[in-house]
Amino acid sequence: MCIRHRPRGYTPHTPSRAETFATSWLERATRREFAAFGSATASYAEALADYCFTTDHKKIGRLYIIFGFFAALVGSILSLFIRLQLTYPGSVLLGEHYQLYNVIITMHAFIMIFMFVMPVLIGGFGNFLVPLHLGIPDVAFPRLNALSLWLLPTSMALMYLSLVEKLGPGTGWTVYPPLSSVEFHYDAAVDYLIFSLHVAGFSSLFGAINFITTIVAMKRVPWGEVSLFVWSIYLTSFLLLLSVPVLAAAITMVLADRHFNTAFFLPGGGGDPVLFQHLFWFFGHPEVYILILPAFGIVSHVLSTYSAKLVFGRRGMVIAMASIGLLGFGVWAHPLYSVGVEQDSRAF
Repeated sequence: MCIRHRPRGYTPHTPSRAETFATSWLERATRREFAAFGSATASYAEALADYCFTTDHKKIGRLYIIFGFFAALVGSILSLFIRLQLTYPGSVLLGEHYQLYNVIITMHAFIMIFMFVMPVLIGGFGNFLVPLHLGIPDVAFPRLNALSLWLLPTSMALMYLSLVEKLGPGTGWTVYPPLSSVEFHYDAAVDYLIFSLHVAGFSSLFGAINFITTIVAMKRVPWGEVSLFVWSIYLTSFLLLLSVPVLAAAITMVLADRHFNTAFFLPGGGGDPVLFQHLFWFFGHPEVYILILPAFGIVSHVLSTYSAKLVFGRRGMVIAMASIGLLGFGVWAHPLYSVGVEQDSRAF
């Protein structure tokens, strides 16, 4: 065994006090940095898990708003494609890919309506503010509230799946047959879109049930002192509860026509395509007021708060919002003026 001898005249280096202090300080600082990084990583993971599994109405409201604005970004990009295509006749952006243009219009409409405006105005502001306005700690069904939130990313994933199909869903947001039938959309794009709308519909129904139960059963203030924003969410929830099942029934019949040899809307089998338009617009016309009523409540409350004055004609505002919701169900036929509605419907 060979032992290496130190060279003659070698003297070991003895670190000075300054070097010792610097080395120990560097080691301590390095350990602190690694500890801080580990704790920060752990805290970020804990915060992410806390938001993913939360049932707190404020955190769920924030997640609704974050999800809505992410969806708005996607919808705005699609809108940009539409605007660029229509900049001048014969635009080379999409060329002669007319089906792709229809797909972009369809996805833009569904994303902006079902993934942006409704989640932000109803889910986001509604979840965050309604319990605070009523003086209660949370909504009536916190877990159902969380479920209605996480159904929306599922719905959007199904919507994106429809894009990767061969044709894509080029039906427009109305999904009118026979354009939505197997004859014109033979792949699974329309099927994915219908399933996406079903999931989004369940999310809306769960939220509406939650809001109605919360406001009726848990409020700590009399009806005369309930804020206009809470009234707007309350009335909007009834519109959702009455209109969304009609849309669900209509698109389920479209699905049956596509795969189960039925003929609800196919003229060749004795069906009536105009019937679908009646069913769709029985949902679609109240949907307009579903989108605007929460905004009415927000604007009324903001103006009242920052002007430091009570709302003038508060009772009249509540009656007006309720009347808008009620009359919205009786005038769905005006989008059908150009389709040849039969005489009995026109008389009605």
